[in-house]
Amino acid sequence: MPAKFKIRVRENVSADKLKNAFALVTSFPPDRFVNLSMPLKFDIPEADEKVVRDIIDKSTVTYEFMLLQNATSNEVRPIETISLLEKYKSILQKEIPSLDTTYDLNKHAYSYFIKL
Repeated sequence: MPAKFKIRVRENVSADKLKNAFALVTSFPPDRFVNLSMPLKFDIPEADEKVVRDIIDKSTVTYEFMLLQNATSNEVRPIETISLLEKYKSILQKEIPSLDTTYDLNKHAYSYFIKL
């Protein structure tokens, strides 16, 4: 039973960098994490007014991932693994400095069934 979760960052981060950080915390291979939504952070490059730049710089972008389960293994459920990411968010932040640590991964995660 896979699980989906969202993560929020203050600047654009590559999928590979995020997946490698997730793998570091969970010990799962990076290919178990599937990126579902990775929009680019909004920007106005020609904006030079301080107020506008401050607003853009403080804005965040939210990415969505799916953690696949190894059906042939007796491992913890993916939703429990996402809780591990939340618990060790300090390690994630070292790997992803733009991580929004106020964004609770557990509140934005859920398991779901895939009917075959």
